[in-house]
Amino acid sequence: MNTVLKIENLSFSYANKIVLKEIDFSVEENEIVVLLGPNGSGKSTLFKTLIGNLKPIGGSVRLYDKDISSYSPKDKASMIGIVLTDRPDDMFLKVFDVVATGRCPYTNFFGKINNEDFNIVKESLEIVGIINLIDRHFNTLSDGEKQKVMIAK
Repeated sequence: MNTVLKIENLSFSYANKIVLKEIDFSVEENEIVVLLGPNGSGKSTLFKTLIGNLKPIGGSVRLYDKDISSYSPKDKASMIGIVLTDRPDDMFLKVFDVVATGRCPYTNFFGKINNEDFNIVKESLEIVGIINLIDRHFNTLSDGEKQKVMIAK
């Protein structure tokens, strides 16, 4: 199997409070990993550090044997998808539009989606079982439906 993600001695702190200390693990191709822990234990901080949104104070994060910081934002966006608890606030958009924003790394400079993108958005909605919500406004959905939209995105 190929190692997709490798974390070695990863540490992170907010000001003087260490939140992650010398974390080590790897994820192999086609492997499913679950991260469990109580509120405030650093799960979201770990994910934000893994995707490069937070800079670690030590250790390394390697994606496909390449340091995560060496990827461009566009390349990272095309390889990594993450759904945290934060959701967009200004959601007068329809479900289709929210999911279509996930195609941004693959569109032209102006972000215009083409027929292939349209089909991928529809397929994503089908996979998570909410194709019937395609024309609904995001802000009218239940929390569970919103989570599925964000996963489809």
